[in-house]
Amino acid sequence: MYKHELIFISGPMGAGKTTFSTALFNIMVRKGHKACYRSFTAFSLFSYAFFKALVILLYGLKIVKYHENVRIHPSTLFILRVKKLPKLIIVLLTLLESLNMILSFYLKVILACTGRRVLIVDEGFPNMIANYIEIFGKNSAFLIALIIAFVLKLQQRFRLLIIYVDATDSVLLERWTARGHPAPTPVVNIVHHLKYMRLIRFSKTMFSVIAPLVEIYSAQKYACGQN
Repeated sequence: MYKHELIFISGPMGAGKTTFSTALFNIMVRKGHKACYRSFTAFSLFSYAFFKALVILLYGLKIVKYHENVRIHPSTLFILRVKKLPKLIIVLLTLLESLNMILSFYLKVILACTGRRVLIVDEGFPNMIANYIEIFGKNSAFLIALIIAFVLKLQQRFRLLIIYVDATDSVLLERWTARGHPAPTPVVNIVHHLKYMRLIRFSKTMFSVIAPLVEIYSAQKYACGQN
């Protein structure tokens, strides 16, 4: 008998993850459940600071700030400039992100939601796998294996559910245009955003093997301008 529930709300950008997460949290609270709502993404905390420092050196602070405003992570700018990471950098980044990922989850989700029975996480591990493949390619195998092992460990403590929110490509493109992000820039074109979207859908398929997964397709008006 599980005492706690852990729900990941994953999906591509603009599908309605944040809208759905917030609505689910509010429903849980109204029904008297002790719920907690958090956002958890790849390359946060130390990793974010590390990538940001690197891309400021490569592009300059003004360009990095502009891309942050349109929700483009510094790691994306880094991989588009470097193209192929040296082996030593891959090892160092993998070790840094491994520690960062586990520490961040305990600080931002487990510790922050102490005493709550239902933990709702916007994005989380399914989206993170897409991030790791985007940056590391085939060298992301270790981080993916670490996520899978960590999720299997979490299932011993939590009843785990993944809610995958999606929409058609045409609807997503309309939403991106309406809200202004993720926007194509001279550095990051729309093809890159579409490629990342397909990586998230690949991650969904992978996670459906190790955890219960429910798919929801949002209508055009639903979640417009949301994550």
